[in-house]
Amino acid sequence: GDISSKTLLSLTEDILDLAKMEAGIFSLNEEPFVVKTLLDDITYIFELQCQKKRIAFDVRCSEWVQGLSFNSDAGRIKQVLMNLISN
Repeated sequence: GDISSKTLLSLTEDILDLAKMEAGIFSLNEEPFVVKTLLDDITYIFELQCQKKRIAFDVRCSEWVQGLSFNSDAGRIKQVLMNLISN
């Protein structure tokens, strides 16, 4: 369903990013984002997969950090975190 398509999209983006890096045309998309939104997205993607495999998945972050806003490439940060979690 929706989770599978997001996982496949993430994998495809990783492959495209690698090709861009090799070609020297990799760029960042800097935009403001809130940490909580990023964590919610990652939790949504992995929670059901972990439940199916009977693996505990728990994301904990202090409230003051959740409310922080950063100006960076949220998509790239999300990719890195997803790669770390999936490994």
